[in-house]
Amino acid sequence: MPLNQMNDQLNDAFETYFPKFGVLIRFVYRLFSLLVLIGLKLRIMLLPEADRRAVAQVSKWLRRGGQLLVTVPFGKPEVTKKHRIYDIGRLKYLFSDFKWVQQRFFERVEGAWVQSSAEKLKNVASSTLPPNDVAILDLERK
Repeated sequence: MPLNQMNDQLNDAFETYFPKFGVLIRFVYRLFSLLVLIGLKLRIMLLPEADRRAVAQVSKWLRRGGQLLVTVPFGKPEVTKKHRIYDIGRLKYLFSDFKWVQQRFFERVEGAWVQSSAEKLKNVASSTLPPNDVAILDLERK
């Protein structure tokens, strides 16, 4: 599945499960995707906490009570040359300064995104792009 088609399906999932965010979804999705990519590039340059630093920077931009929507590849933890797969433990660590308002997990089944659970997806590998599973988090800055 081409990445642009995958992005469209993820946007549809956002609009279905998080309707109050409307047009901000595309901006937030791309912003955090960019921050994860920056974090990954920095990690390659031997900064193991680069993703945590990127999240800390976003946290500075938000006032208390500010909302943050995040999508990340989810499943069996792994770092490849192109992306990082997050598990629930790493996500809780990264976003420990946020209140978790809502979370949804989706798996790719025959080219479509189907709602799933963190438990079901925790051992699924996604070493190639596009990822097999994603987590969508609705967070609020404490």
